[in-house]
Amino acid sequence: MAVRLEFINLIIPVQAIEVKCPDGWSGCLRDHTKSIGRVVWYDDHLFRTGAMDPEMMDNLITKWTRLGFEATEVVDEKVVWKDFCVVDSFRYSRHSCNWLTFDPTMRAAWLRGTDPGEVVWRERFQRYW
Repeated sequence: MAVRLEFINLIIPVQAIEVKCPDGWSGCLRDHTKSIGRVVWYDDHLFRTGAMDPEMMDNLITKWTRLGFEATEVVDEKVVWKDFCVVDSFRYSRHSCNWLTFDPTMRAAWLRGTDPGEVVWRERFQRYW
């Protein structure tokens, strides 16, 4: 599966959330219940939240780094995203993200090495509203 990109996206592998979030994946979903289907959606591999402006995205980055997620690391003398990735709808990002694959025509991203399949977006989660 793939997640739809909208405005400015913060994407985190579910596996990282399971390890780093208090109460793991289920705790993350519980903490974001009111946002699911609005600014949060996810597939089997990726969690997506987002913002419409850079200042709000900076707040999200701060929130996740306070939980123990590392934003970037240096690989081969280049800064790359580490535990999460920030990317806009058209795949622009300050750093590369080695664990994500993008399709700018679909405005979607998926975990590298997995099949993109269905693109997940807010419609999948209308039951939460």
